[in-house]
Amino acid sequence: MNTGPMPGIFLPADPFLKTIVRFVAFLEFPAADPGLHISLFPNCTTNLSITLKGGVVLGNRQAKGNFASTSCLSPMVLDRSQSISMLNVQFEPFGLHALLGLPMDEFADKLPDLDILFKASHLESLYNQVADAPNPAVAVRAVEEFLVKASRGVLPDTRITTGVRLLQGESRPAMDRLSHTLCLSNRGVRKLFNKTLGTSPKQYANLARFNQAIRKIALQPRMPLTQIAYDLGYFDQSHFNREFKRYSGITPKAFNKLPAKSTEFYNFIPEGPITFGMT
Repeated sequence: MNTGPMPGIFLPADPFLKTIVRFVAFLEFPAADPGLHISLFPNCTTNLSITLKGGVVLGNRQAKGNFASTSCLSPMVLDRSQSISMLNVQFEPFGLHALLGLPMDEFADKLPDLDILFKASHLESLYNQVADAPNPAVAVRAVEEFLVKASRGVLPDTRITTGVRLLQGESRPAMDRLSHTLCLSNRGVRKLFNKTLGTSPKQYANLARFNQAIRKIALQPRMPLTQIAYDLGYFDQSHFNREFKRYSGITPKAFNKLPAKSTEFYNFIPEGPITFGMT
């Protein structure tokens, strides 16, 4: 962009995109000390990322330009040793499947380049429009037009939208109840989730519960972690710690001590080797 995009979050205006896209965000992070990282929490969404300035280096030193993080099931760590400026489109968990009809079980927890998902000629046009946009609103409009053009024009399956909504609640239904509500067999529900989300109903429920824990800690930092574990239905504190660290790479106690917390990302200096689930 001529003057560089301003950080901010924009909601889609197109009626169809409102059903599958959560937001479009401009993210800017200045260069920080070596060893500092941003860890993006997994929430089973797909994110399309367009680099606006510089490059994105993942914590495993893998450099990426314009890429997608599809059906995020593990933390994605960004290196903060250089500045990061990017445009990010976050889909609903079922959003990319609704847009393109892709079998998400083949893309779960991956980092494909965007030209694997979209036509290279269309992408080139989008990159030029975003780079030349005089302000963020114009860039967002270009992104929306690009997604509408790429869409197969099919609304999300109401069974998956209902299933996702139920599993995001604090009283998550057991498998039999979920199957009854969706008018499917247990096998049919698992097939539906794997095809549209890239994961099983159980794993999605665990991931949704983890994100609820993140929000509770961020919004109520003085609430005892044992109370949060109990409220969200973890077996015990050990189970809570183990599952929290599995999805975030950090314990809930360590996260609660961070001076600045967010439900989407946090900064941290790793105490040991970082593991990466995304490839």
